[in-house]
Amino acid sequence: KFLPSHIVYELTEDVKGSDIAIDIHSSNIFLKEIPQIRINKEFSDSTLPLAKELNCDFIWMHDAITVLEATFSHTLNELGTKTLVVEMGVGMTLTQKYGHQLLTGILNLMKKEGIIETDEVFEVREPFSSEVGEVHFLNADASGLFIQDIKHCSVIEKGDKIWIQGDNGSG
Repeated sequence: KFLPSHIVYELTEDVKGSDIAIDIHSSNIFLKEIPQIRINKEFSDSTLPLAKELNCDFIWMHDAITVLEATFSHTLNELGTKTLVVEMGVGMTLTQKYGHQLLTGILNLMKKEGIIETDEVFEVREPFSSEVGEVHFLNADASGLFIQDIKHCSVIEKGDKIWIQGDNGSG
Protein backbone atom coordinates (compact mmCIF):
# COMPACT_ATOMS: atom_id res chain seq x y z
CA LYS A 1 0.00 0.00 0.00
CA PHE A 2 1.06 3.59 -0.66
CA LEU A 3 1.71 4.99 2.84
CA PRO A 4 0.22 8.52 2.42
CA SER A 5 -2.99 7.08 0.95
CA HIS A 6 -3.21 4.57 3.76
CA ILE A 7 -2.74 7.27 6.41
CA VAL A 8 -5.44 9.47 4.85
CA TYR A 9 -7.80 6.48 4.61
CA GLU A 10 -7.28 5.53 8.26
CA LEU A 11 -7.68 9.13 9.43
CA THR A 12 -10.92 9.43 7.47
CA GLU A 13 -12.16 6.17 8.96
CA ASP A 14 -11.38 7.45 12.48
CA VAL A 15 -13.10 10.82 12.02
CA LYS A 16 -16.10 9.82 9.91
CA GLY A 17 -19.25 9.52 11.96
CA SER A 18 -18.25 12.33 14.32
CA ASP A 19 -20.92 14.91 15.06
CA ILE A 20 -18.70 17.70 13.71
CA ALA A 21 -15.12 17.94 12.41
CA ILE A 22 -13.06 21.12 12.27
CA ASP A 23 -10.04 21.15 9.95
CA ILE A 24 -7.76 23.95 11.22
CA HIS A 25 -5.07 25.56 9.05
CA SER A 26 -2.74 28.51 9.24
CA SER A 27 -2.20 30.36 6.01
CA ASN A 28 0.86 30.27 3.80
CA ILE A 29 3.88 32.53 4.31
CA PHE A 30 2.59 35.10 1.82
CA LEU A 31 -0.80 35.77 3.41
CA LYS A 32 -2.05 37.05 6.75
CA GLU A 33 -5.56 35.75 7.15
CA ILE A 34 -8.18 36.73 9.69
CA PRO A 35 -9.95 33.80 11.37
CA GLN A 36 -12.28 32.52 8.68
CA ILE A 37 -14.29 29.48 7.76
CA ARG A 38 -14.36 28.19 4.22
CA ILE A 39 -17.44 26.28 3.20
CA ASN A 40 -18.26 24.44 0.01
CA LYS A 41 -21.62 25.75 -1.24
CA GLU A 42 -22.67 22.14 -1.83
CA PHE A 43 -22.76 21.54 1.96
CA SER A 44 -23.66 25.03 3.16
CA ASP A 45 -27.19 24.13 4.32
CA SER A 46 -25.74 21.93 7.07
CA THR A 47 -22.43 23.69 7.73
CA LEU A 48 -23.30 27.41 7.62
CA PRO A 49 -25.31 27.38 10.89
CA LEU A 50 -22.36 25.67 12.60
CA ALA A 51 -19.85 28.12 11.14
CA LYS A 52 -21.75 31.08 12.59
CA GLU A 53 -21.11 29.74 16.12
CA LEU A 54 -17.30 29.42 15.77
CA ASN A 55 -16.36 33.02 16.66
CA CYS A 56 -14.58 33.67 13.38
CA ASP A 57 -14.58 36.98 11.55
CA PHE A 58 -15.46 35.78 8.08
CA ILE A 59 -17.34 32.92 6.39
CA TRP A 60 -16.46 32.31 2.77
CA MET A 61 -18.80 30.06 0.81
CA HIS A 62 -17.09 29.12 -2.40
CA ASP A 63 -16.05 26.35 -4.74
CA ALA A 64 -12.25 26.75 -4.47
CA ILE A 65 -9.96 23.73 -4.26
CA THR A 66 -9.52 24.13 -0.49
CA VAL A 67 -13.04 22.78 0.00
CA LEU A 68 -13.50 20.62 -3.10
CA GLU A 69 -13.41 16.94 -3.88
CA ALA A 70 -9.70 16.27 -3.31
CA THR A 71 -9.82 17.52 0.28
CA PHE A 72 -10.31 15.92 3.67
CA SER A 73 -13.25 18.22 4.46
CA HIS A 74 -15.08 17.44 1.23
CA THR A 75 -14.62 13.72 1.77
CA LEU A 76 -15.98 13.90 5.31
CA ASN A 77 -18.94 16.06 4.25
CA GLU A 78 -19.71 13.53 1.49
CA LEU A 79 -19.66 10.79 4.16
CA GLY A 80 -22.16 12.73 6.30
CA THR A 81 -19.76 14.25 8.86
CA LYS A 82 -20.34 18.01 9.00
CA THR A 83 -16.87 19.45 8.46
CA LEU A 84 -15.65 23.04 8.56
CA VAL A 85 -12.31 24.37 7.31
CA VAL A 86 -10.80 27.14 9.44
CA GLU A 87 -7.98 29.31 8.03
CA MET A 88 -6.18 31.92 10.10
CA GLY A 89 -2.81 33.46 10.73
CA VAL A 90 0.39 33.48 8.71
CA GLY A 91 2.63 30.67 7.45
CA MET A 92 2.38 27.74 9.84
CA THR A 93 1.71 30.03 12.81
CA LEU A 94 -1.45 30.19 14.86
CA THR A 95 -1.21 33.18 17.18
CA GLN A 96 -2.32 32.99 20.78
CA LYS A 97 -4.98 35.64 20.08
CA TYR A 98 -6.46 33.68 17.17
CA GLY A 99 -6.15 30.43 19.11
CA HIS A 100 -8.16 31.78 22.03
CA GLN A 101 -10.71 33.29 19.65
CA LEU A 102 -11.26 29.92 17.95
CA LEU A 103 -11.28 28.00 21.25
CA THR A 104 -14.10 30.24 22.49
CA GLY A 105 -15.97 29.51 19.27
CA ILE A 106 -15.42 25.75 19.51
CA LEU A 107 -16.72 25.73 23.11
CA ASN A 108 -19.70 27.85 22.01
CA LEU A 109 -20.46 25.44 19.15
CA MET A 110 -20.12 22.41 21.43
CA LYS A 111 -22.55 24.00 23.92
CA LYS A 112 -25.08 24.91 21.19
CA GLU A 113 -24.91 21.38 19.75
CA GLY A 114 -25.36 19.74 23.18
CA ILE A 115 -21.88 18.19 23.16
CA ILE A 116 -20.99 19.89 26.46
CA GLU A 117 -23.15 21.24 29.25
CA THR A 118 -22.13 24.49 30.90
CA ASP A 119 -23.73 27.62 32.28
CA GLU A 120 -20.90 29.69 30.82
CA VAL A 121 -21.93 32.17 28.15
CA PHE A 122 -19.46 32.42 25.29
CA GLU A 123 -19.29 35.83 23.63
CA VAL A 124 -18.87 35.23 19.89
CA ARG A 125 -18.50 37.58 16.95
CA GLU A 126 -21.09 37.84 14.25
CA PRO A 127 -19.12 37.00 11.12
CA PHE A 128 -19.55 38.70 7.81
CA SER A 129 -19.88 36.35 4.89
CA SER A 130 -19.31 36.19 1.18
CA GLU A 131 -20.29 33.90 -1.63
CA VAL A 132 -18.59 32.94 -4.86
CA GLY A 133 -17.34 35.99 -6.77
CA GLU A 134 -17.57 38.46 -3.89
CA VAL A 135 -13.96 38.09 -2.68
CA HIS A 136 -11.14 39.56 -4.70
CA PHE A 137 -7.39 39.25 -4.42
CA LEU A 138 -5.13 42.22 -5.05
CA ASN A 139 -1.82 41.46 -6.71
CA ALA A 140 0.86 43.99 -7.56
CA ASP A 141 1.85 44.39 -11.20
CA ALA A 142 5.48 44.99 -10.18
CA SER A 143 7.86 43.67 -7.55
CA GLY A 144 8.62 45.68 -4.46
CA LEU A 145 7.82 46.04 -0.79
CA PHE A 146 4.19 46.36 0.29
CA ILE A 147 3.64 48.33 3.48
CA GLN A 148 -0.03 48.46 4.37
CA ASP A 149 -1.62 51.73 5.42
CA ILE A 150 -4.85 50.21 6.71
CA LYS A 151 -5.72 47.98 9.63
CA HIS A 152 -5.93 44.27 8.86
CA CYS A 153 -9.55 43.20 8.25
CA SER A 154 -10.67 46.70 7.28
CA VAL A 155 -13.53 47.27 4.90
CA ILE A 156 -12.06 48.92 1.82
CA GLU A 157 -14.06 51.28 -0.34
CA LYS A 158 -13.29 52.81 -3.71
CA GLY A 159 -10.67 55.53 -3.34
CA ASP A 160 -9.28 54.29 0.01
CA LYS A 161 -5.50 54.31 0.34
CA ILE A 162 -4.34 50.79 1.24
CA TRP A 163 -0.54 51.10 1.15
CA ILE A 164 2.14 53.60 2.02
CA GLN A 165 3.33 55.56 -0.98
CA GLY A 166 6.74 54.54 -2.29
CA ASP A 167 9.52 56.52 -3.93
CA ASN A 168 8.09 55.88 -7.39
CA GLY A 169 4.96 57.90 -6.56
CA SER A 170 2.61 54.92 -6.41
CA GLY A 171 0.28 54.28 -3.52
